[in-house]
Amino acid sequence: VKKTPMEVFTLSSILLLLFLSITNPILALSDQSLISSVLHDKEETCPYTVIVTTSCFSPDWSRDQITISLGDADGNQVVAPRLEEPLSGRGGFKKCSSDTFQVKGQCLKTICSVYIYRSGPDGWIPETVEIYEEGSKSVKFDFNKNVPEN
Repeated sequence: VKKTPMEVFTLSSILLLLFLSITNPILALSDQSLISSVLHDKEETCPYTVIVTTSCFSPDWSRDQITISLGDADGNQVVAPRLEEPLSGRGGFKKCSSDTFQVKGQCLKTICSVYIYRSGPDGWIPETVEIYEEGSKSVKFDFNKNVPEN
C-alpha cells in the first residue's frame, strides 16, 4: 500500500511528538508542585485574635467542642474548628471566664458575622466573642444564649 506524503508526514509528526513527550516532558510533577505553591502564596493569610467569654450561666467547665466561623459582607469565611488550645495554655471554656485564641485564615473585609457551632453534652453558653484583626478596630458580638447542639 502506497501512502501519500501527507499520511507519512502526519504519522511521522505524531511519532516525533510522542517521542519528545516521553523523553522530555513539558511539565514535570515537580514543576506542578512549584506552580501550586506559587498560586497558594498569592492568597494572603491574616491572623485574628478571638476572645471568647463564657457566660456565668454556663456549666463550671465545658468539654463541648466549639467551632466558630467569622464572616464578612461578601460571604467569605474563616472557620476555626474545635477551639481547644487557648493562648493561656489552661484548657478552655470555664464559667465566667475569657479564653483567647489565635486563628489564621484568608483576609476578610470588615467582619460582620460570627457563627458558633457546639457539639457535646455540657450545654456551654457563650457570653461574648470579640475579634481583633491587625490594623482594625475590634468587633464584639453578644450572645449570652444557649447554642443548640449541631
